[in-house]
Amino acid sequence: VILGFTQLTFAAEKLSLATHSALIQKLESVVSNNDRDTMYKQSQLALRLADLYAERARLLSLENEGKGDALYKDKINSDRSQAIQIYGKILSTLKAEEKGRVLLQTAHLHLMMQNQPAAVQVYSGIIKNRKIHTPETLATAQIQMGDILFYKGEFEKAYQLFSSSLAIKQNPRKGYALYRSAWCQFNIGQTKFAQTKLITLLKNKPLFVKSKTRVLDVS
Repeated sequence: VILGFTQLTFAAEKLSLATHSALIQKLESVVSNNDRDTMYKQSQLALRLADLYAERARLLSLENEGKGDALYKDKINSDRSQAIQIYGKILSTLKAEEKGRVLLQTAHLHLMMQNQPAAVQVYSGIIKNRKIHTPETLATAQIQMGDILFYKGEFEKAYQLFSSSLAIKQNPRKGYALYRSAWCQFNIGQTKFAQTKLITLLKNKPLFVKSKTRVLDVS
């Protein structure tokens, strides 16, 4: 039963709202079992449950031609809060590669709920404890934190974060980080450097095209 639920939730993005709700109900009943012998399986089920809550909130926001955020605001916030709460409870039980994804997802949910300080705390924690996270997680946290600072007008601090992420070979969003760092330089008066960087980005396709799929990163 546990394996079946877990496999089903891997396909969560392709499921309907009704199916999400049915799976959430089933998983909640299974996760409520506190059998110590299945602690790891319980944490994995809880992880899938949190993912389902987060995904259902996303689907609700898209309802009625994108008007769902207003129509189902309370339900969406409830689902996101549930996901954040579950992620927090199981974080210490997860493997290193899972922790990074969960932390980034938690920060994203905080931002979607207009709780920027909580998101900043998560990103700052990742950056501060960089040794225990994967390079991909660290680079993503630096970029997300850089974006927050950019929109606050703190361009020099944002530039440092984007630059640090570019120094990470495994950075999954190098093109975007280069683009943002260029705009930071533009806003602090380093116009020529910004122009040169943007031209480099446009000429050097490997920076913004995924190497395996060759799909353009439109960001």
